[in-house]
Amino acid sequence: MLRANRRWIAERHGHEADAWLSVAFADGLLRLSIVGSIYAVPGQGTLGDAFELSLVDFMAIPPTCLRGSRITLERTVASLSVRWYSMAIKTVD
Repeated sequence: MLRANRRWIAERHGHEADAWLSVAFADGLLRLSIVGSIYAVPGQGTLGDAFELSLVDFMAIPPTCLRGSRITLERTVASLSVRWYSMAIKTVD
């Protein structure tokens, strides 16, 4: 589902190089919000508070990181990792 959502975001917002993607996890859904659109991916676990990441970084996730039926996201204070690919994040106040 994350791979499909990334493709939809690329089709609709891929030209917005300076855009930020808002990311939040609640009620079993990973919510990806950008410019008035919300995309949801079912999931398990926790990611802490909402944060933002660069659309450019999100689009640069290698396809190999998004393969398989289960994808692990790991968050630190300053980054989000999708398998081995890491991206800088900024927290939302």
